[in-house]
Amino acid sequence: MNLKQSLSLTFFLAIVALIVGAVGGYALAQAKDRIIMAQETERVIMAQEKAQVIQAQEKERVIQITAKKFEYKPNTITVKKGVPVLLEFTSLARRHGFNGSELGIRADIPPKKMTQVRFTPQKVGTFPFSCDVFCGSHHGDMSGTITVTE
Repeated sequence: MNLKQSLSLTFFLAIVALIVGAVGGYALAQAKDRIIMAQETERVIMAQEKAQVIQAQEKERVIQITAKKFEYKPNTITVKKGVPVLLEFTSLARRHGFNGSELGIRADIPPKKMTQVRFTPQKVGTFPFSCDVFCGSHHGDMSGTITVTE
């Protein structure tokens, strides 16, 4: 190999090295961007998972309701939107019903047995409930409200 060929080969190798370096630098920059994006995505996922854990840890609110001669006790209930609720019904003497149709709540309440109904309120407002099993002359008075707050 003569000097001219040696210089050409050296020049060629230098150009190849520059190209490889440039491509490598570009690839390195892209890899770095991907790592940063993956870290940001991981942070978002971790924050979402933490929020789900906190929400799952919110205990279900238990409300005991007694159905007796033409009334519910309590007849006014306040709950929070998105917080799970467990209604525990007990009737002292006869069969009653519980109908809070606007909240999707319905239950039969047999005498001297506990009936449980779970729900999670999804809308804010004041919603009526009533007995929907005829229970005597003042059956129409057996009602109340559930207020859902933010």
